[in-house]
Amino acid sequence: MLEFLVNFLFIAIGLLGLLTLLLLLFSYNYNILTNVYLVIIFTIVSLRFIYKGIYEIYQNQLFEITFKWPNYIYLLIVPCFYLYFKTLLNNRDRYNYKDLLHFIYPIINIFFLFIQRKHLILVQDVTFILQFCIIIFVIIVYLILSFQLLNRKLWKNNNLRLTLGKHYHLIKSWTQFFYIICLLLTFRLLFSFYSGNNFIEKLSGFSYIIVSLVLWLIVFIKILAHPEILHGLPKLEERLAEFEKCIAINSAIWKLSTIEITNIQDQKLTMSIGNKIVPYIQDIDNFINATHPFRDPSFSIKELSITLHIPTSHLAYVFKYHCIMPFVEFKKYCKIEDATTQIKDKYLNTNTLESLSIKIGFISYNTFYSSFKKNYKVSPKEYIDSINKV
Repeated sequence: MLEFLVNFLFIAIGLLGLLTLLLLLFSYNYNILTNVYLVIIFTIVSLRFIYKGIYEIYQNQLFEITFKWPNYIYLLIVPCFYLYFKTLLNNRDRYNYKDLLHFIYPIINIFFLFIQRKHLILVQDVTFILQFCIIIFVIIVYLILSFQLLNRKLWKNNNLRLTLGKHYHLIKSWTQFFYIICLLLTFRLLFSFYSGNNFIEKLSGFSYIIVSLVLWLIVFIKILAHPEILHGLPKLEERLAEFEKCIAINSAIWKLSTIEITNIQDQKLTMSIGNKIVPYIQDIDNFINATHPFRDPSFSIKELSITLHIPTSHLAYVFKYHCIMPFVEFKKYCKIEDATTQIKDKYLNTNTLESLSIKIGFISYNTFYSSFKKNYKVSPKEYIDSINKV
């Protein structure tokens, strides 16, 4: 009875995987590059679980002993994990057909194992040792490649942390979670190779598959609970616009409504970046508040564009139509806001106004003085006196 329940659980988890797969296919048109490898992974995993459950229950009635095609198909999953991580982080490039080269080894290996099982080309012990070494080597290589890719482009990418905010943490936690799942599945596979009773059972990876069942159940539940993690960075950037619309922006600087645009080039930009205006503004504010880039007097809009990964033309459009001041004046405004923060943090207890003006990026005190008075309608010393009175 217990064995029947376990086998039924395999079928149930496989069906849950297919349900998750339907979720992937439902969003396929919106994010084809990110989901294609998950489609392959979930298809193989779900069918293996369903096959395992049905075979164990009805093997004497519905299946012949020789019908074991899913035994080695799991090898196709190995490059899919890496390619999934790669496309998950890909904002610009289109699908690269060179990625298909990653599947050459799994396909050749599956074909060889199938022929070996039918015709016993090599001694089984020799075949097992050879295949074991190759499979483990390939898995380790892809784990290393995946780690290097994620670590460089996501986990330690401060620019993404600033520009995507909470969505960065969402996709970061998901990739860390999924990478750990990959590691655990690798350890389970190693143990399966070690504990199998015979050559076929060892290389099939079915031994202790109940561990994989639990791990994939966690993955499926996590995705069904948070389907937004499927969409990768490109879609998260678009969703950011929707989520951030409800967040108040500094109306003293920014405006969401625009005047009538007559410039043809700007009209085209309006059509293409209209839903990105709010996230762009959020990106700019978050970056400036976190790093104070204008303390460097030479920091330009081009450098801001490079840092935020926003086209310069898009930034120019934002400052032209959605900021109440041009970029040059915006720099001065941010410096003065930086100065008031420094004053409130008691910077002047041990420093002078002249040193403060230099620290925040003004070339001379006179320029700082005039900009401060223009923004606050009082001189710096009058502002300090009003702060001290409070």
